Amino acid sequence: MNDTTRPGNSPTRHALLISTDGRLRAKLSALIRRYFPGTPIRERRDLQDNQTVWDIRAQNYALLLTDCRAEDRDELEFLASLNSAGYGSTAVIVITTAAQIPVIRSMNVGAADFLDRDNLEEEQFAETVKRAWREAGTAALQELPEAGTLLPAELAIKGYQPIKTLSVTSESCVLLVRRANTNQQYVLKFLPDTGSDRLVKRFLQECRIATSQHHNNIVTVREQGLSSGAAFYVMEYLAGGSLQMSLQKRFALQRTLRTMHQMAVALQHLHANNIVHLDVKSANILFRDENTAVLIDYGAARHQLIERSYTLKDHALGTPHYMSPEQATGRPLDQRSDLYALGIVFFEMLTGACPYQGNTISEVLYRHLRSPIPELPLHVRVFQPIINRLLAKKSSERYADTDELLQALGEATATSSERTIESVTELPPLSPESLSD
Repeated sequence: MNDTTRPGNSPTRHALLISTDGRLRAKLSALIRRYFPGTPIRERRDLQDNQTVWDIRAQNYALLLTDCRAEDRDELEFLASLNSAGYGSTAVIVITTAAQIPVIRSMNVGAADFLDRDNLEEEQFAETVKRAWREAGTAALQELPEAGTLLPAELAIKGYQPIKTLSVTSESCVLLVRRANTNQQYVLKFLPDTGSDRLVKRFLQECRIATSQHHNNIVTVREQGLSSGAAFYVMEYLAGGSLQMSLQKRFALQRTLRTMHQMAVALQHLHANNIVHLDVKSANILFRDENTAVLIDYGAARHQLIERSYTLKDHALGTPHYMSPEQATGRPLDQRSDLYALGIVFFEMLTGACPYQGNTISEVLYRHLRSPIPELPLHVRVFQPIINRLLAKKSSERYADTDELLQALGEATATSSERTIESVTELPPLSPESLSD
């Protein structure tokens, strides 16, 4: 279905209505059709549906109307977590009773506005939607704020000087900074004082995991802290850029195998320390230099011995194109979920694209679950058995651990012909030992 237009003649997406009350959904649907004709509408009974979760996170909706109550903590926390995905162009309107509006508003779920479900006046509804759409559209077009306006005073006192803003969400700010006394550049990630215990707890967990891992292929954290203004940590600046950006150009097979080996070793280290990363992807693999790949971002990571249970919100952390079938459907996760994601990265390095594509996030997730594993091009077909094991739909059919994967990589490299390597990379043939250089 083609997109229509929303107020202001800018492109729109679907409106999503979430309520267990069929009559309320029908009423909201009728109001949208009356005041915003042509807007595609989708309905869901609740958020207990991973398709809904990922469609929302992927910003497939311009408007989200959800019927909530203060006791629906999981749904409210999920709405709040949408901020971390940068959903600024989606207008979220919470519909509830008049008595519950101030209670939910105080929970800071990131809603653009609230409506009383028992006194839903048509003109008020139309004006609320127009205003929310307008403000969401404006927010989406705003440039990143100047780094100097974001840096908490306490961190400036510590000697960090802002250079530029790298990213901003409701959960964290990431700045490129310079250490005043050394002129050395670093990346500073911090959580502003939001008043949300949930966000602080999750960010501090990310800090603990990031600072506890010491490995050449894992990002180095310089320091961390919790001040009156922000929780923060400072990590090395990786000047080589991301694998995602590197794949836009020709990526030699020799470098592919070296990067794959180094990421397997990085995951080997994490898994040995009972950490599952849960967001392995090309954007989270950066280069310290031409020969050294580094794994970053522990916002979705979990410690298996401490956090044995995962909620819908936990599974919603990650990136759909790299998600294992069990992560997409809310089943138990372990290190084999990371190996699946690394398999997607390997396929992407070998071919230039992820194996499972789609027009919507739901379609991508469905293909992870149901589509056969695609075949590699003939010149790299020697690695097909590795891809098949890594991308097996059942985790029990994948490599049991990174040791098995590393052994398979070494054997495939050793048995691949000199002609194959040279025809693709125009570089000397690889030996297993050269991958760890």
